[in-house]
Amino acid sequence: MPGYPFGGGNNSILIHTGQSALYIADGILEETLVHEASHTSLDAAHAAAPGWLAAQTADPDFISTYAEANPTTEDVAESYLTWIAVRHRASRISLQNYDLITQAIPNRLAYFDDMPCDLYPITSDVGIATAEAAPLSLSIYPTPANDWITVRTDQTLSANARFELFAADGRMVRSTNLNGQLRVDVSDATSGIYLWRCHVAGRTLGVGTIAIE
Repeated sequence: MPGYPFGGGNNSILIHTGQSALYIADGILEETLVHEASHTSLDAAHAAAPGWLAAQTADPDFISTYAEANPTTEDVAESYLTWIAVRHRASRISLQNYDLITQAIPNRLAYFDDMPCDLYPITSDVGIATAEAAPLSLSIYPTPANDWITVRTDQTLSANARFELFAADGRMVRSTNLNGQLRVDVSDATSGIYLWRCHVAGRTLGVGTIAIE
């Protein structure tokens, strides 16, 4: 319905279809979706986190007057959008805007740098590690999963190989040894998209996403 803005939170994004046309005309549809998705996926875990509050205090400025007027409810969503811009789409913004963002909120940007997130399709990389991937065949199934995730490899791995599962807000919800085939109990996980990572001795064996119902 026109005149009703999008909203985010409560594990959902509220979209008024009539408003979409106005956002498209103004060229801010994608920006709005990222903003509302940040509310939904990041606010609960990060808006009051000690690390975030420390970064907020250490930075010389807020990224927008809206964030400054609403530091506890809008700063994460306003800042995360600009983090995506400078870290993953710098070629699409002006050098002036790049400098304004990186000088205004350097500590917030560093906070997001350290936060594991699956940014596909913005990037095929994830924010967990930059270690070289090892050649290995991994099967992670089923998707969507219900009570169990099965992890199968084509070779026997060392005892310190790990399988990790991250929620959308960056929380690690599972970490267990990976050796041959194993089943990971996810019966108590809430529905959503999760990021998984397999690694051993500093080498990333595989990363991806899996849906849990």
